[in-house]
Amino acid sequence: MARPFQDNPEKGIVRGTWDTPLLRHLHEKYGVRYRYLGLPGVDLIDVTLWKSMIDEVIAFEPPGKPPTRRDGDRCAAPQYEAP
Repeated sequence: MARPFQDNPEKGIVRGTWDTPLLRHLHEKYGVRYRYLGLPGVDLIDVTLWKSMIDEVIAFEPPGKPPTRRDGDRCAAPQYEAP
């Protein structure tokens, strides 16, 4: 079974030094809005940090973990049997 994503200091440095300032600059200067597509982890750190700039979130669960519905989901995740 896949282990859940754990945040770490290195990811925090990338997020704080590169990702957030660049996203914020493009958002403020050009009015860019974003769609988040990825594996956000159980804490949704990136999504929470950038929520004021994000219009849509498409998130995936790692293989082997049964899908669950989170508050705010527009539709229930499809049910599947892990191989």
